[in-house]
Amino acid sequence: MSAGASRARRLVIGIGNPSRGDDAVGPLAVERLDALKLPDVELLTDFQLQVEYLLDMEGREEVVFIDASVDDRVEAYAFLPVRPEADVSYSSHALSPGAVGGL
Repeated sequence: MSAGASRARRLVIGIGNPSRGDDAVGPLAVERLDALKLPDVELLTDFQLQVEYLLDMEGREEVVFIDASVDDRVEAYAFLPVRPEADVSYSSHALSPGAVGGL
C-alpha cells in the first residue's frame, strides 16, 4: 500500500483448504464475495490463521472470519462475536480469531 493510501473499512478473511472439500468454505465464500465487487471491503484467504493477520486487522471498522467448524452446537452457519483471548495452544496451526485479536 502506498503512503497515504486508505484501507478498506471492512476485511473478510476466509480460512480453509480448497483441496479438502470439508474445509473449503472460507476460500469459496471469499471467491463468491469477490464476484460481488463489494465497495470498501478487502478479501483475504489462507489455509490457516496467522499471527500476521493482526497487522491486516489494524484500523478496520469490521473484520469477518469465515471458517468451517466441527462444533455440532452451531447450525449450518452462525455469526458469532470474536473477543480477544489469550492463546494457550502450543502451535499456531489451530490459532483462533480471538487469539489473533488477543495479541
